[in-house]
Amino acid sequence: MKLTNVLAAMLGVLALLATVPASALIVPNAALYDGSPGFSLVGSPDVPNPGSPGVQLLTGFNAQSPTTSGLPTLDLGNAGDPLINNPDSGSTFSIFWGMELPAVQFNLPADANGALYPPSPCLSGSFCYNFNASDGTNSYQVSFVITGPAGAEISNWTAITNWPVLDLLDLASPDLPAVQFNFDLTSSTLLVAADPQLSFSVTENQQPLRFSVPEPATVFLMAAGIMGLVVRRRAPALCAP
Repeated sequence: MKLTNVLAAMLGVLALLATVPASALIVPNAALYDGSPGFSLVGSPDVPNPGSPGVQLLTGFNAQSPTTSGLPTLDLGNAGDPLINNPDSGSTFSIFWGMELPAVQFNLPADANGALYPPSPCLSGSFCYNFNASDGTNSYQVSFVITGPAGAEISNWTAITNWPVLDLLDLASPDLPAVQFNFDLTSSTLLVAADPQLSFSVTENQQPLRFSVPEPATVFLMAAGIMGLVVRRRAPALCAP
């Protein structure tokens, strides 16, 4: 692709992201550690409190063997409960979750022997998963709701915790601690009625967070990641370690 075409594409992305309202569907604005598409968001308390700072989050919900060239989208229509829709119909997925906090620790639900609990059935055809995080000063509770096709079941739930991965949106910052959940999403029926979805919510010191995209000043850094996503979708899929 000619340089002029690349620059034109990047400028188009910048114009799109700079004008997208919070209630619109948002395309990925960041690349995760393996090049897969992700979303950079800022979480702020409902009621501003100097003791409860805003948090930058990096998250993604991706198929490990993509079956479509379509990218996930994120709906911020409910700023306290964002929804990621994944167009892939594969069976193996991952959820990436990073929080830009100093020395954040993730506490995942497990039994007395340390065996990780999987998500529990909840709502209608959905699975819920709650876990805690802390930076030594502030406490956080993260809640996931995973919804798949009709009759979907979740199996082989595993996690890799406390990854120090580079925050691609702020190259001057320290590494961003993260956790990745890997699982299989299978359907007991032949009817695939819906794409897999992930919604999430976070409380900070028991105060709900509302999410927004970063300020337009950071959009220039996003563009490079998005251009990489286009290349990745044309290349063989990368698998999580």
